[in-house]
Amino acid sequence: MDRTNWKFGKANINFLVLGVAYKGMAIPLFWYLLDKRGNSNYKERVQIVKDFIEVFGINKIETLVADREFVGKEWFKWLRENEIPFCIRVMKNHKITTIKGLVAVSSIFSHLKLGESTIHTQKKKLYGYEGLSIVGVRLKNEYLILATNTEPNNALAYYKRRWEIETLFSAFKTRGFNLEETHMSNPEKLDTLFTLLALAFVWSHTIGEWYTTIIPIKTLKHGRKAKSLFLYGLEYLARILLNSELFSKELRFIFRQFDFGRFEIGDY
Repeated sequence: MDRTNWKFGKANINFLVLGVAYKGMAIPLFWYLLDKRGNSNYKERVQIVKDFIEVFGINKIETLVADREFVGKEWFKWLRENEIPFCIRVMKNHKITTIKGLVAVSSIFSHLKLGESTIHTQKKKLYGYEGLSIVGVRLKNEYLILATNTEPNNALAYYKRRWEIETLFSAFKTRGFNLEETHMSNPEKLDTLFTLLALAFVWSHTIGEWYTTIIPIKTLKHGRKAKSLFLYGLEYLARILLNSELFSKELRFIFRQFDFGRFEIGDY
């Protein structure tokens, strides 16, 4: 769960998005255009998770991952009452109770060296939620502190995948669809546009998965792929659609992929 926002004139464009981490990018599933600037409130977060549960079921939530703005007593209370597994980053100055009294949560990790991580020996109460495991990492000028009600040994691996929603937002914006350059501010039109881009994103990602089995994406010297599956698929789609008179067979193929449930590598 995360937000993406930008400003057009005096209008604040602010989307709350819930997606599923998948092969380097999150697939957007539900989103709300918030009629305000800044963080979501707990009611908005609860509703978007309820939407997911209504469609997919609560057992499909392996772990809800979110950044520091997604905290608060009412929100954590709802997560506890509904037994939602989560791994959420907390603010370093959030107060917890220790034998030394009330201290900033970052202080229990002050012994860590740069790059070191550890699981605190005792479970703690954070935002009214008793018995949470706390995992800390010492960064260069910061601490990464995670609160989780799941297996703490998996917390860092889960949180690392939070970045996949950031790469989704990047695909919607500067590294793909240039959503910010639409100059739209009408909420209904923006919601419709976001829906269309979500479909286009899944289409591109699906085509990218297929096309890399035909011509693999190049691996650069540092070991990373030269392009994401999304961008690889988007470039292929653009080439076919812009030259449709030359690629009639390919054109039929790519449009068949809207029926994603029947996608088979051997179809082409």
